[in-house]
Amino acid sequence: MTLWMRAGGEPQPLPYFDQDADQNLWSDLANNPDGRVACGWVEAPAAPAIDPEIETIAWVDGDWRVTPIAADILAARAAAAMAARRDAVDARAQRVFLGGYAPASPAFAGHRLQLRDVDDKTNWLTSQISYSAAVAAGFGDVVDASFRTASNATITVTYQEGLDVLLGMAGWGRAILAHSWDLKDRIAAGTPVDVEDGWPE
Repeated sequence: MTLWMRAGGEPQPLPYFDQDADQNLWSDLANNPDGRVACGWVEAPAAPAIDPEIETIAWVDGDWRVTPIAADILAARAAAAMAARRDAVDARAQRVFLGGYAPASPAFAGHRLQLRDVDDKTNWLTSQISYSAAVAAGFGDVVDASFRTASNATITVTYQEGLDVLLGMAGWGRAILAHSWDLKDRIAAGTPVDVEDGWPE
């Protein structure tokens, strides 16, 4: 049924009276647009279009009222949205780390080295220092650098190869952090970003 409003009142269905008891009046109103006006009824105006990001709309005193949202509320919403986007970047970076590092060395084809937490990262850093010392001492060709992959396979390569793998992992980690920082800087600048795109493999 078409919405109508009584002058000065809320929008409501036409008619407000009992159709069964007032069939003649119902017929007059239904077939005579001028009769609606004469009886004090007018068609409710369509609600104006608004931007819900910055405005609200309400029916007040027989008319639509558009009200700007207060600046402090908009600022709080913007700050919360920015924080949520930054959190999304951090969560995405963590998922990349959890996916593990895939070394370029053929000996590691199909394998990834896991970086689940601080303990994993500390262990790899310790190995990097150890393998670097072995290479510096002239033992780069010695096959004694062991790795345990995410799939629980043990791969042993030379100290030089092991050092190269761990240096590659360090570079991969830096690239992840650099991309997360870039996304956060763009978010702070108000630039649209795709949180899922552009991460190192």
